[in-house]
Amino acid sequence: MKKLIFLGTELDVNKEHELFPTDKTLGFDAIIVYKDGRGEVRHNLTEVHHLYKTPFEPSIAFESDIHGTGGTAKVESIDTVVVVLATSKAENY
Repeated sequence: MKKLIFLGTELDVNKEHELFPTDKTLGFDAIIVYKDGRGEVRHNLTEVHHLYKTPFEPSIAFESDIHGTGGTAKVESIDTVVVVLATSKAENY
């Protein structure tokens, strides 16, 4: 992963980060750009955990207590993640 940008600040991708919003009403949105050019947005996150420990490979976890779901993505497959404050509650994660 080349870049992790959190609320306008680039974080060190070689360090573990656990990111939580101060207001869990709307949480964060994460814009994920994969190395193969695909992109996606995960909505209303209540935690983003970079370098989440899995038994397999370094990952980044995206959790939403608002939508009651979450998931992970392998760090090696991601180019950039931009985490911003959500401005509305999305219909789904």
